[in-house]
Amino acid sequence: MHFLRQCLIKSRKDKKNCWLSEQCQGWGCKEISNIYYRELGNGYYKANNKYWYNYGNFNNDLEWIIDKEKLLEKLISCAEKRGLYVCPYFRQSKVKSAIEDLPSMIIPDNINYRIHYAEVYSGGEKVKVSENIRHISKIGHVSHGQRSFTYDSSKIEIIKHHQLKKPPSDAITELLNRPIEKN
Repeated sequence: MHFLRQCLIKSRKDKKNCWLSEQCQGWGCKEISNIYYRELGNGYYKANNKYWYNYGNFNNDLEWIIDKEKLLEKLISCAEKRGLYVCPYFRQSKVKSAIEDLPSMIIPDNINYRIHYAEVYSGGEKVKVSENIRHISKIGHVSHGQRSFTYDSSKIEIIKHHQLKKPPSDAITELLNRPIEKN
């Protein structure tokens, strides 16, 4: 309760302390910190409960459907454990409103979000299974040696079918000798 008292004193002086302003997105209380609202970092993490978008499942088209009820349950559980209901500035309706504003579905397009695979054994072989999603940030591109690409229409050259050239045979051999990943 000590941290709650300190937070309450700060909130009486500065209303933005709780992130209650309309310009700042979030859960409406900075003490609900068990699930991140903002997509910070590079998106490379192991646990499937770190960000709001981790709460969901894949449908048959590999679209990620957000489970907003489960997300609300986890956030309210955190608020109860931390005693936030005692705070006069805490509003459960603000948490619900923030969740309603989130998208209901995410398509992992490898630009904003990617599929996170888990390695499991099936029939004695290690296979990758789509397990969750992760966000992709520019920081993630740089820290993992990937470049982010920008579209420059002035540098596009149209290549007609009859102008295509056959790649060198050593490049084809190298591609054919690469190990195959099972998905």
